[in-house]
Amino acid sequence: MTVPAAGDPYGMAQRIREVVEKETEADAQLAEQDWERITRQYGTQSFSAKPPVDLRPAANGLEIQVRYITRGPQRYEVKSRLFRQIVEVLHEGKTPGRV
Repeated sequence: MTVPAAGDPYGMAQRIREVVEKETEADAQLAEQDWERITRQYGTQSFSAKPPVDLRPAANGLEIQVRYITRGPQRYEVKSRLFRQIVEVLHEGKTPGRV
């Protein structure tokens, strides 16, 4: 999504990351546990399933990109819940600490 560069885009990105982390926490923990089992078995590197947030310049402000892990059968439901919550964050504007 694109947000205006004016105001506090970094605060907005942080708030969105918090919403996504909370919503996907259980799936991220399961993914990390699955990966840890594979790591022990095959000696691969561990990883964090916490959702990364990137801010990138865009034509009309800054683009916020969030990546998250969820179970396949639940992806549309999770995506819909996240969109609703992110729209609420965008409507809050600069008000910190609210969902």
